[in-house]
Amino acid sequence: MVHIDVKVKVMAFACFGLLVVALFDVLATSQARSASANVSATFTKYSTSLFYGSRIRFSYADKNVSAIAGQFHILECPNVNASNAVTWLIDGKDFGDFTPDARRYLEGAMLVFIPISAEDSGLYECFVGDKLFGTSKLTVQSKMEQHLFALMYYLVACALFAVLHAVYTTILCFQYPVIYIENAVAENLMDAYQTEFDDDLSSDSDSNTTSSN
Repeated sequence: MVHIDVKVKVMAFACFGLLVVALFDVLATSQARSASANVSATFTKYSTSLFYGSRIRFSYADKNVSAIAGQFHILECPNVNASNAVTWLIDGKDFGDFTPDARRYLEGAMLVFIPISAEDSGLYECFVGDKLFGTSKLTVQSKMEQHLFALMYYLVACALFAVLHAVYTTILCFQYPVIYIENAVAENLMDAYQTEFDDDLSSDSDSNTTSSN
């Protein structure tokens, strides 16, 4: 029966558990990506993901912003009253019509993405009339980048477990004398055979002596 060290078992279970968490994390983010646009942002604001962070992000259009595909993202035009009519441009072009059931829509001074996707990357500008109130470069990571990011964390964690196990085993090896079991067993067998052979010779010698007498 093969004996598996306890530390190896712990390392294997830890890696497996982290893999399960990563898979559930990916599935949960995929569900957020396919969620209905009518889902309330306040209902999902505490939804978090281990690898991907909070699934709802809020930012002002006065700085560069990064997001992950699948998140619910709100981009607000700064220093604008909710009653003002805000116009948004992406890369200098108008969005066109917004409807409440669309994946992205206007809500006062806010531009809401439910969810955001890699195609939403670009330079955003918000206007009230002809006056520019905010500019923001939005960069959205793709789904593949998310999964590679999660896989990287998983592999790094497993590699760390393996290194710690190897270091711990090496430390234990230097604490005790090295015994080569195969050689020790062979030497013991040789000693046993030699003793038996000597006993046989002694018995034969005694028999010959008795016969001569």
